[in-house]
Amino acid sequence: MKNIYLIVISIFILSSCAPKIDVSWTKEGYTTKEYNKVAVFAITQNLTVRQNFEKRLADLFIENGIDALQSLVYVQPGMTRENIVLEDLKNAMLADGVDAIITTFVVDKEKSVNYNSGSGYAAPYGHWGGYYGSAYGMAYDPGYYSESTTFLVENNFFELVPGESREQALLWSSQSSITDPGNPITATKKYVVVLMRAMMADGLLKKQN
Repeated sequence: MKNIYLIVISIFILSSCAPKIDVSWTKEGYTTKEYNKVAVFAITQNLTVRQNFEKRLADLFIENGIDALQSLVYVQPGMTRENIVLEDLKNAMLADGVDAIITTFVVDKEKSVNYNSGSGYAAPYGHWGGYYGSAYGMAYDPGYYSESTTFLVENNFFELVPGESREQALLWSSQSSITDPGNPITATKKYVVVLMRAMMADGLLKKQN
């Protein structure tokens, strides 16, 4: 019986921690458009995470009939905001036929300590608890403390149009709270699928042939 309880609890925890979009916003009056090429920007100093995220999301765009490329084509490792001329970057993407950009970055990170209370469960006959009257047939798992880390992730989708400001070009934005994502490669694989589905569901994109 204890094993069944543990399996049910494990399934609940895994499903509740699955990545999801918590909130999203779409520019008023926006109607679904077809984009030719999207540049994917994962804004992080962790090169492994950046490469993995950008490649997986770019591949998903391509699977849905939208050409895509990674920001590494334009912003190489080691480059900082101080040595990037945004207007030159924008012109380089326009020259390559890029007409949309999606950026993903961690807005905030918060650590918390949680107390997980103990619980009683039915124990097999013959357990030592049987010697203590009312405790007969019961066992107890003591509580414990655990530390968790929650990341607030933001995604922004911009239309790349000559002359438009960043504010004018922003078409869609979303945020996700992800707690203890675990292996970054596995977490990324799940999250990019959730992100793509959200963009489709919100009418930002549509699958192209």
